[in-house]
Amino acid sequence: MLVFADIDGVLNARRPKWDSRIERRHVRTETGEYNVTWSPALVTELRQLDHHPRVRLVWLTSWGPEVAPLEDLWGYLPRWPRAIPELLPTGEVPAAKHAVIDRVAAAGRSYVWCDDELAGDVDDVTEFGGLRLEIRPKSRHGLEPVHIERIWGFIAKVVAGEDRRALRDTAG
Repeated sequence: MLVFADIDGVLNARRPKWDSRIERRHVRTETGEYNVTWSPALVTELRQLDHHPRVRLVWLTSWGPEVAPLEDLWGYLPRWPRAIPELLPTGEVPAAKHAVIDRVAAAGRSYVWCDDELAGDVDDVTEFGGLRLEIRPKSRHGLEPVHIERIWGFIAKVVAGEDRRALRDTAG
């Protein structure tokens, strides 16, 4: 199962709502310099998600190849694949993100999408039969502990369904 994450408004948020310290750093990329604010507790939670054997975390962000300095800053985040590997003009980003999600849904795959502007904030079945969880956090807070709990619950639901299908297929 794929878990897609945007950066700004999802991990990089002005006032993260975690009961732990908040980090602020200045990041330099090839396209400019940025102030980044995040919760190390959130980054730890994402790392735990990434270690799940049936989960693959993927950046779905306008940062494109510029994500590497953030991954370096966060240190213990593994390098995730980039769904949008190149820098795009701002106006093209929404269509590119939706195209990625549409391809995954059309393949009948289950997914999680975390985006503060474009995700639909839904938990249902796609028209192609895959399950989807879209989380639209408040931009100033980013992902919160309650969102991470929703993601873990969704993963458990999807894995249980896959296991039932696999048992049915081997029995029949």
